[in-house]
Amino acid sequence: MFTIRQLQMFEAVARLASYSEAGEELEVSQPSVSVQIQELEKALGLDLFDQSGRRTKLTEAGAVFYGKSAAILQAVEDARASIDGFLGLQRGRVRVGAVDVVGLYVLPRVLARFGEAHPGVELELTLEAHNDLLRGLELGRLDIAYTDQPVEDQPGLQVEPLAEAHFVAVVPRDHPLALQRRTDAIDLRSARFVVD
Repeated sequence: MFTIRQLQMFEAVARLASYSEAGEELEVSQPSVSVQIQELEKALGLDLFDQSGRRTKLTEAGAVFYGKSAAILQAVEDARASIDGFLGLQRGRVRVGAVDVVGLYVLPRVLARFGEAHPGVELELTLEAHNDLLRGLELGRLDIAYTDQPVEDQPGLQVEPLAEAHFVAVVPRDHPLALQRRTDAIDLRSARFVVD
C-alpha cells in the first residue's frame, strides 16, 4: 500500500525530473524524498524512475503510473474541496468574475462583508465582459460570476437573478421632462445627453 504523501512526492519528482528540486518544492529533504519513492516502488513492485543519466526520467511503468497518480491526487483535491465546503468556507479560494459596473460599484461591499465572515478564504475578483464571464465559468477559471445581462439556461450553470436595475433620468429644473411625474425611456429619445 502507498500513501498520498508518497504520490505527491512521486508527482513532484516526475514533473521536476529531480529528487532535490522535488524536496525543495515540498519542503522536505532530498533523502526523505528518496526514501518515500523507494517505499512506493517497493509497494508497487516496480521501478518508477531511471536515474542512469544526469536527470531523473520516468520508466515506462512510471509513465503509466504517473497518469494514474495524477487522477488520484486530483480526486483527493476534489474531496478536500468538498470537505472545505462542509466546513463553512473556512479556507480556500473563491474566484469571482463580474462586469465592470457590478465589480466596481456593487461587489466591493459584498466581498468585504464576505471577507470579514470568512477570513481564511482568499477572494480573487476579475472584471470581464459578459461573454468572457460565461466562458470563464465553463472553463472552470471562475467559481461565480455576476453580470448585468440575462443568461439563458445552460447545462452546468445555475442562474439566480439577484436584483433589477432601476435607472433615473436627471434633468435641470427648467427641462420639459422635469414637469412630468414619470418618464419612460421613449420620452428620452429626442433628449440630448451629457455622459461622463
